[in-house]
Amino acid sequence: MHRFEGWTAAVTGAAHGIGRACAARLASEGALVAITDLDESAADEVATGLPGAPRHAAYAMDVTRSDEVQAVFAAIAERFGRLDLLVNVAGGDTAHGDFADTDDETWLRMLDLDLLGVVRCCRAALPYLRSSRVGPSIVTVTSINAHVALGREPYSSAKAGVASLTQNLAASLGPEGIRVNAVAPPRARSGPGTGTTSRAVPTGCGRCTSSAGSANPTTSRPPWPTWAPATRPGSPVRCCRWTVGCRWAPRVCSCAKPSADRPSAA
Repeated sequence: MHRFEGWTAAVTGAAHGIGRACAARLASEGALVAITDLDESAADEVATGLPGAPRHAAYAMDVTRSDEVQAVFAAIAERFGRLDLLVNVAGGDTAHGDFADTDDETWLRMLDLDLLGVVRCCRAALPYLRSSRVGPSIVTVTSINAHVALGREPYSSAKAGVASLTQNLAASLGPEGIRVNAVAPPRARSGPGTGTTSRAVPTGCGRCTSSAGSANPTTSRPPWPTWAPATRPGSPVRCCRWTVGCRWAPRVCSCAKPSADRPSAA
């Protein structure tokens, strides 16, 4: 199956974990993949290990630097001549105390990395996505923390911001034919013996069950369930299935509207 034959996809944070798994999956399904990561040597290693390795490229990119992000996406467009899919994975957390002891610097660092990093990448990619001829798409990776109270307030708040950003971009860019969806995975296993058993929650596309005459055009792909229980510890490969699959979500998304079948994250 080559769903992405002829596509060009940019994956941020693609040197490790979920980003690396997404890059591998996209390449295996025919996409030309631009690997971006702060870890340049690891990004090069991923690019050379993908199927059809000479077709792919790696770029060092710090998502907290707007000028660097703009330059990298310009370089991707120049090399491949197009950009059809952006997968925002880059982000992370940092060690800190409890809420009362967490200073402004920590909050600002998490917001800059996890929320504004996605903003910068979407903004830089948008001019090229608008020129795509195959139905462009943006997929953001948030976190289960955006929807359930699990602590880690700076990280969780930033990821909740990404979920809201995704819903708003879906509404504003949908009429242009650009799909914008998010996946909220549990903590993924990046090495032996780590990870948790949790649930993956697609946001921005999870409830879009299209029907004839509705605002959402029907698609040939089945709608994703709102909640999908993970019965084993999270892994990058299993999380990337949601991420790559989100590209097939309906073109116009109504998930910003309240729904009785979707749990509240209050």
